[in-house]
Amino acid sequence: MFKSKLHIIGLALIMASCSHSAQSPARQDNPHVVRDSVLQSISAMMLGEVDTEEVISVIDSAETAGVIDNLHAQLIRAKAYGRTESGSLQARSICEDLFKTPHLSPENEADILEYLCCLCRIRTDDLGEVEYGLRFVEVCESLGDPMRAVPVQADMGSSLVRIGRDEDGLLKINDAIGKLDRQKGFFYMDAGIKTRKSLIRTYIDLERYLDVVPVAEEIISRLEDYAAGPEAYADSSPNLPGDHNRPGYVDFYTAQALAFITYAYAAEGMRKEAQEYNARFEKTRYSKTFGGRKMISSAWPLLGEYDRMLSFYDELQRRWGADTLHADYAIMLQNRALAAKAKGRYREALGYMQRYSSLADKLNDSQNKAMIQDYVSKYQTREQQIALEREMVAARRSRSIALGSSIGALVCLILLGIILQYVILVRRKNKALVSQISENVILQREKVDSSALNGNPELSSLSDAQLFEYLRYEIVTNRLYADPRLDRQFLMDRYHLSKERIGSAFSHGSPYQSLAAFLNVVRLKNAAKMLSSSPDMSISDVASACGFSSGSLFARNFKQYFALTPTEFRQNPSSLKDMVK
Repeated sequence: MFKSKLHIIGLALIMASCSHSAQSPARQDNPHVVRDSVLQSISAMMLGEVDTEEVISVIDSAETAGVIDNLHAQLIRAKAYGRTESGSLQARSICEDLFKTPHLSPENEADILEYLCCLCRIRTDDLGEVEYGLRFVEVCESLGDPMRAVPVQADMGSSLVRIGRDEDGLLKINDAIGKLDRQKGFFYMDAGIKTRKSLIRTYIDLERYLDVVPVAEEIISRLEDYAAGPEAYADSSPNLPGDHNRPGYVDFYTAQALAFITYAYAAEGMRKEAQEYNARFEKTRYSKTFGGRKMISSAWPLLGEYDRMLSFYDELQRRWGADTLHADYAIMLQNRALAAKAKGRYREALGYMQRYSSLADKLNDSQNKAMIQDYVSKYQTREQQIALEREMVAARRSRSIALGSSIGALVCLILLGIILQYVILVRRKNKALVSQISENVILQREKVDSSALNGNPELSSLSDAQLFEYLRYEIVTNRLYADPRLDRQFLMDRYHLSKERIGSAFSHGSPYQSLAAFLNVVRLKNAAKMLSSSPDMSISDVASACGFSSGSLFARNFKQYFALTPTEFRQNPSSLKDMVK
């Protein structure tokens, strides 16, 4: 019993060191290093599952005994609550209250901001992550430890991608990985793994699933190298695992990489490869935990394991309770709809689709995106100021104006070459995108829906309004509108519905007069979004990608609907942002 009590106390103390994720060796003069060195041997224990209330009780006892002060006790409590979605809001509230602590040191402020960035990332709060990330970068600069902020800068790159600035975001993430890979040590390896996870999540957001595989394989390779020769990675990082905890650390991140690869292959329809990596994932210890099952659950519906997914979702929903305003809950609704549809329960599927659409609208609020853009602009301004200061220092140290001019000319030539290569690459990608969309649409059209062959009595029994909502969801979600050949006959063949039934759904169950009118609006709005988010994509490519049979037809319809030509809209997209929603 005494050993068990020591185990629990050790579990509480480990949470204090979690706030120092990705701390660099430059912090070795920090007054808390001695405390962190005592905690590092048991830090990996937090990778397991322990009841939150039990951990909180031990934290209270440790604070009362004077093992930790009040500020760090509060931060540890926040981490205890933040391990679950339902407790992350309480954790965030605790951290924000900590900013009111008198005489808060820059080191403590950095710890709090770093964990707030983590909480925002868990709840897909891009606005909060960029806001706290900006402050965290500034504090790290003031402490003379800019490398500590590199993983957070990579996460901010992911936020750039989510607001439509794909190239800027990916460049920022890859730049962070490059900085970390140039150094040797546990801190740089650990931060590099976290940064690569940001890149993986970004590729998934962009639906570039096969790009996920080599990045995740690189994580596994680095972990294998670390496990084989840990002495080569020894540094002053407070999170460096001891011999006892190293297997748990390696198992945790290896399992996550395997789960990413499983999902990537499953999303690409490569079922054999997905099942192979899923089997490897199931052999890890992390796969037996709640967090492991939550991570792999995204691949279950793609592998057809609906019953397993639904059973886990029931458990997940009990833990969430009333906390439903986050992206994970939206994903759950969408997957429940897929499961109901696969089982032929179309009314149930429609209900989940409607709830998913409503929640997605709230999570994609355009005002928040505008605020994120403002924060990102401030961040870039700060980066430019830092770059300018460094250039001035370099200029003062320069011994020769002629040498500086020569270097500048050389840099310009290199940049010009890079820009030319970039333009060529973008054009190739745009053509490949149009080709891929066309191929996917053809595959969708040729795919035989077994429920259509057997008839869809439940679809036939829906009201006109319900049938329109179902068809609208199918057309938009599966990008059926991108096929210029999409017409009433296509829907009749795919969903085994009569000509009259489909016509009535659009003429009486929707605000549109016909299927053609609906498709025209959907295509035009998606074209407007692509014109805004992909400035390097030609107007004719945008027209093809959105299902218009010709560029002239697209231009005529666009002008008629928006009262602007596509070129005029691209020059001033903000004037029509409300119409594009």
